[in-house]
Amino acid sequence: MQSQQLSTLLYRYFAQTGHVAIPSMGNLVCRKGISKNDFTLREISPGELNYEFISGDLSAKDEQLNFLVQHTGKSKDDVQHSLVMLGETLHNRLHQDKRLEWMGVGSFFVTENGEIQFQTKNNPIELNKSVYYQHVIRQNAVHEMRVGEDQRSTTEMEAYFDEQKSMAGRFQWKKGAFVLLFALAAALLVRFSMGSFSLMDGRYHKVKLTTSQKTYKSL
Repeated sequence: MQSQQLSTLLYRYFAQTGHVAIPSMGNLVCRKGISKNDFTLREISPGELNYEFISGDLSAKDEQLNFLVQHTGKSKDDVQHSLVMLGETLHNRLHQDKRLEWMGVGSFFVTENGEIQFQTKNNPIELNKSVYYQHVIRQNAVHEMRVGEDQRSTTEMEAYFDEQKSMAGRFQWKKGAFVLLFALAAALLVRFSMGSFSLMDGRYHKVKLTTSQKTYKSL
């Protein structure tokens, strides 16, 4: 079995399970934090990844060996032997070059005391990005959801959204009333500025009748 093929399978196993054991090197574990839901921004962000490495000649678990057997078609003894040979090769290369990058995840390096340590990349490729969503409240179905730091039910959130819509409608009504009053006041102001004007002209001022002289003679 080629070492490159085995290294690729070990990375696949590590990506699926979050842990991998390499003989003569050690055991690498990836622990993922809890995802966070920002209800206001409607965003779900993935949890942070933390890597833990335990150096030493640790034997691989049966779960890892069975995975390699399934994907290579080799016997368990052959897989175990190839894995040991790969570990020895990586161990020798590491002590010769002092640093060995592994599958873009990070690098193994040797300290001044001869201990093997693992360092993640400063700018790893983002495989998990934030996911954006829409607020959906199902009719006649009550379930809990996290809003900021508080726990709310769908019934409470439905009432909250209804109140927001109602307040928005009342605000639009008041805005329209203010515009109408302003237009009325402006019209009265223009009318007063054009000359004397009284609101009581039609009630208290009688209409004066005038007579015209005759323009003909009776015969």
